[in-house]
Amino acid sequence: MEEKTTRLELLKKGAAVCVALAAGGLIPVKVFGKVKNKSVQSSSRFQYDEIFDVIVVGSGLSGTVAAITAAEKGNKVVMVEKMDFLGGSTMLQEFHFACPESKEQKQKGIKDSHEILVKDVQKVGENYGNPVLVTEMAKNSIQFYHLLEKLGLKFDLLKELRGHSVSRTLWVSGGGKKVIEKMHAYLNGKCSIRKQVKVDEVLLDSNGRAVGVKVREQYVCSNEQNDDFVNKTGIEKVYGAKKGVILANGGFAFDKEFISGEAKYFGGLSEMSTSAHPGSTAGLLKSMILKGAHPVNTSLYHFAYPLYERDFYFSLMVDADGERLADEGNPNKFGRIAYKSKNKNGGKQPICIFDQIGFEQVSDKQRRDAALQAGILMKFDSLEQLSNEYGIPFAALTKTITDYHQAIEAKKDEQFMKMLDQLNGAAIKKAPFYAIKVDPELNYTTGGLRIDKKARVLRMADETPFSGLFAAGEVTGGIHGAQILEGASTLDCGVFGIIAGEGASAMEAANLI
Repeated sequence: MEEKTTRLELLKKGAAVCVALAAGGLIPVKVFGKVKNKSVQSSSRFQYDEIFDVIVVGSGLSGTVAAITAAEKGNKVVMVEKMDFLGGSTMLQEFHFACPESKEQKQKGIKDSHEILVKDVQKVGENYGNPVLVTEMAKNSIQFYHLLEKLGLKFDLLKELRGHSVSRTLWVSGGGKKVIEKMHAYLNGKCSIRKQVKVDEVLLDSNGRAVGVKVREQYVCSNEQNDDFVNKTGIEKVYGAKKGVILANGGFAFDKEFISGEAKYFGGLSEMSTSAHPGSTAGLLKSMILKGAHPVNTSLYHFAYPLYERDFYFSLMVDADGERLADEGNPNKFGRIAYKSKNKNGGKQPICIFDQIGFEQVSDKQRRDAALQAGILMKFDSLEQLSNEYGIPFAALTKTITDYHQAIEAKKDEQFMKMLDQLNGAAIKKAPFYAIKVDPELNYTTGGLRIDKKARVLRMADETPFSGLFAAGEVTGGIHGAQILEGASTLDCGVFGIIAGEGASAMEAANLI
C-alpha cells in the first residue's frame, strides 16, 4: 500500500475486493433473502507461532471487557496492546456511565428505561446512530453495570446532565484509569496480556473466516504521524484464533493523515490538538477496509472540553474582538468555529462567559467546580475586569452582550438561531461572572467499522458478517452519530465488549492445524 491513501481510494479498493471474493464464492451470497455459503470451510493456510481460542486486539475498556467475558467462559485468550502501557484512551478519560434502571436511580425513585435512553442518544446524535445498535446498547446496560459491580467498583455520583431526560449518569472517582486497573487485576492469570504487540492484519481463511492475526512483537510506537507505514520495529509473528478475533483497538484521533480529507470541510480538523494517545491510528481500520469491511461515519468526531460540552448552552461565546461567534447550544459546531477563531486571531482562543445564574445551572457541577479550582474556569466581580483579563475591547463586549439580551427578551436568536427556551434566566447580567477559554481537542472518532447487534463486523458488498470477526468500542461506527451523549461511549464499550466476548466464545472452533 502506498504511504498516502485517501478514504475514497480505500473504499474503491475495498469494494473491488468484495466483488472479487463474492465472484469466487469466498463470502456468503444472498439468495432470495437468505444467506448461504457457496464453499465449505477449508483448513487454514497459515503457519502459526501460537494458537489461542480468542484474540482480543486492544486493552482499553471494550477490549478488556471482551477479554474478561471470553476468559470466564473457559477460553484460552490473549489480549494484545501495541503501546508500552495498558488501557488505551480509557486511561486518559473520566468514567461517566449512562445506565437506566440502576440501583442508584431506584434508591432515589427515578423512573427510567432503555427506551428513554435510546431517544436521548438519538436526539443528541441527530439521528445518525443506527437505532438497532443504539437499542441493543441501551437494553443491555444493566449487564455491564453488574460486571462493574462484581469487580467491586463503586459509583460515587449519580449525575443529572443536560441531554439526559433523567438523572442516570454514574461517575467513578479516579476515572478510567481506576476502572481499567481494577479490570486488569481481575484478568491476571485468566488470560495472557501482552504489551508492545502491534496487529497489522486480520487473517482470513479460504472461506473468509477470521482465523488469526499477523503481529509484530516488541513493537515500539514512534509517536509520529504515519507510524503505521514507516515504523518497521518488532518481530513478525502469526497468532491463530480457533474461535474468533475481537477488534477493540480504538479510534484514529491521532491519525492526522487519515482525517486530513475532512480538513477542507471542517476547518483544519486534522490540525487540531488531540487528547488521544499516539496509538490512536487508522492502520488496522484501513487494512480491514481493503479486505472488504464496511466503514461508517468516519467523518464524525467528538471534541473534549474542561466543562461538559452541553453546559456551554448557558454561556455566551465571544472572540478576541468581543464578537459573538456561534450557537452556544451546539458544541459540535462551535468547536470548529472556536478553532477557526483561534487561528484568525493569532492563537487567542475565544471565551465562554457565564453569569451567576448560568453558572448555577451547569449540570455537571463536579466538573465545573474542578475547573474552577484548577483556575481553568475563572471568576470575575465585573465584566470590565473580565474584559481586561482577556484583552477584549470592553465597548465591543458590552454591545455584544446587549444584543444577546435583546434576543433573549424577544425569544428569538436571529443571528445564530439558538434555542432560548431552556435558559431559565441565564444571561450575562448577574455578577459574579465566570469565563473559560474554548480550545477544543479532538478526543473521540465516532466512525469506524460497521457491526451488527451481535458485534460482528460487516462486509461492504452485501452487509453479511465476517465469520469469527467481532468489534467493539471506538473502532466501530454507527452508534453515536453527530454528538455523543455523556456516558454513552462508556456504555457502548462495555455492552458491545460483552457481546463480542460472548459471540467469539460461542463460535465452533476451527481446525487450524
